Amino acid sequence: MHEQTRLADDGGQGGDASGADRSERRSHGDHDASRRRLLRVAGGAIATVGLSVGSSSAAGATAGATADGTSTAADLDRDCQDATLEPSMTHYDHSVHDVCADDHYETRALQYRVRSTLESQYPTVGSLVDDGFVPYFDFFAEEATWSHWLHPEYVGDDGVLDPARPESVLVDHEYWRPMGVMFIATPDGDRLDPPPSVYAESGGECTPWHAHVGVPGRYAWAKFRAADGGAVEWPCRTPWMMHVWNYADEHVYAHGAPDDRGGAPAEPAGFDTDADTSEEPLAPEHLPDALRERSRDRWGDVATRWGDAWADAWDEATDGDATDGSGGSDGEADDEDDGDGWDLPWNVPRSFDLGQSK
Repeated sequence: MHEQTRLADDGGQGGDASGADRSERRSHGDHDASRRRLLRVAGGAIATVGLSVGSSSAAGATAGATADGTSTAADLDRDCQDATLEPSMTHYDHSVHDVCADDHYETRALQYRVRSTLESQYPTVGSLVDDGFVPYFDFFAEEATWSHWLHPEYVGDDGVLDPARPESVLVDHEYWRPMGVMFIATPDGDRLDPPPSVYAESGGECTPWHAHVGVPGRYAWAKFRAADGGAVEWPCRTPWMMHVWNYADEHVYAHGAPDDRGGAPAEPAGFDTDADTSEEPLAPEHLPDALRERSRDRWGDVATRWGDAWADAWDEATDGDATDGSGGSDGEADDEDDGDGWDLPWNVPRSFDLGQSK
């Protein structure tokens, strides 16, 4: 049922509504070999932080686990057949292309409700902060032009596809503007499968949900959930997610942000800052101090615990140049391009080096 698509990381670093920026898939043989090597080593990295792989523990519950706790490629391949090294996603079904229509009255009605919520409840970044939204990891990515902001309470409530309580709001950095929402199918914090359809008609059901099956997206979601405390599993995919863009006349449900993001002038910040929103794009250094501390409290420890382990796994699996097993000869993670076409987002220490607010 699911159709898989490989994309450049959607953390606001490009991509358009038509998917024109999808990354080119590497040769089948090279891809499978690299994937097996990373997944083999990643089993050990996952085990060191007590995550579960699929439904079994990476620390030895699978028959192929080695004496030091690492899992074989076969174990991880068996549990996560669609896993990829590079950022990639899968659609729930083909309906986003074959059934869902931008001009359908249900699509326009949902978009109108999203627009009303953004205009009345979340017109500025400050209003997101006031309501309890926190920037997701893509906000801290270098050269990000838009990002996801998630609301932990809404991710865990009993609502699904509720424009008044969106699990995530999509923020444009150039104009400091909330420009869409992302629904996440997690009623009461549990994955919902199948996700609900937007509408149904004789041609079928419009179910424009997607999930991330690439390591970066799965890893980021696992980190987000780990911050809630308790047991955290290493998922084969993220929960089902669905974008709805406010300013899009076409590709309302697209994975990538539309070119039209509302235009100038930029929105006011909505919180105290010396930044000139008409001159400076939204960036981590602009965050209010309280939110900066909340980001550290929520994610900093998780990043510290997992970042080095995954950087080590990546370097070993891809024949990195590290001499000490941590990604660089001086013990620092190597965030240079390894030649495979993308970089690990958790290899970049500046992601949590929030600096001083402006």
